Amino acid sequence: MIPDPGVKRAILLLTVLAAAACHHHAPTGAEAPDEAVLFARAAFEKLSAGDPAAAASIDWEALRGRTLDVGSVYRALGDDKERADFRAAFLANFAGTLREQGVASADYTGWRAEKKSTDAEVVTAASPKGSVHLTVAVRATGMKLVAIGP
Repeated sequence: MIPDPGVKRAILLLTVLAAAACHHHAPTGAEAPDEAVLFARAAFEKLSAGDPAAAASIDWEALRGRTLDVGSVYRALGDDKERADFRAAFLANFAGTLREQGVASADYTGWRAEKKSTDAEVVTAASPKGSVHLTVAVRATGMKLVAIGP
C-alpha cells in the first residue's frame, strides 16, 4: 500500500497515461529488425504483461507520457521504498489499463522506427484498436524507454 497521497495521485495519472498511450491509428509498414525497434517491442511486451523485469527497460527519472512528466513525479519521491512502490504500481496500472481496454501486446504489428536521432529513436506499432509510440534513448548503460505516447 502506498500511503502518500501524492504518490496515489501520480498512480491515477499514470493510469490515464496508459490509456492515452494507445490511440487509434491504422496499421502501416513492415517490421524492421532495428535494435531500438527490437528493444521497444520487448519492453512493451513486458510492460503490457505487468512484468517486473520491464522496470529495467525504463529511464524512470526521464520518463514522459503523453500528458505527464512521469520522471518529475518519480524524482520527487522521498526514498528508495517509495520509488520501488511507484515502479511496481506503474507497471501494474499500465498492464491493467491495457487489459481493461482489451489490448494485448500481440495485437501490435508493423513495429518500425519512425524518427531517429543520434541519441534516441521513436518506435511505433499499430493494432486494430490504436497505435503506440515509444521513445528509446541510447544511454551509457544501454537502451532505455524515455517516453510512451505520441
